[in-house]
Amino acid sequence: MDISEEANSYDAAFLIEAMCHAPNKTRAFSDVYQILRPGSLFAGYD
Repeated sequence: MDISEEANSYDAAFLIEAMCHAPNKTRAFSDVYQILRPGSLFAGYD
């Protein structure tokens, strides 16, 4: 995955039945973590 957003850009992120399709789940979660501001929320349903 390559998320082209700047670090600490978002207050929240979510996924719905998407992460199971990522070729590298560790990298995908790492990219999501990078764009979230400290104290942000992340929710997922796979």
